Amino acid sequence: DQGIGNIEFIQDGVNGIVFQSNSFMDLSAKMVWAIQHPRRLHSIGDAGRKIYDKYFSLEVFEENLMRIIEEKLIKS
Repeated sequence: DQGIGNIEFIQDGVNGIVFQSNSFMDLSAKMVWAIQHPRRLHSIGDAGRKIYDKYFSLEVFEENLMRIIEEKLIKS
């Protein structure tokens, strides 16, 4: 089950590391991979930060919240 949370934003090995929920075997394999590929892990982290800044930062949250409030006020 990989449909939990914000999976639509995360691409395994590109901007995050995704593992099968409730699978310690998959998690441990991903952890071993991360230890063996520190340079790749760094670029994945940089790409993940860009996703965070674009979709999840406090500034983006505030903009989205204000837009929703304004839309609700206009409809009222």
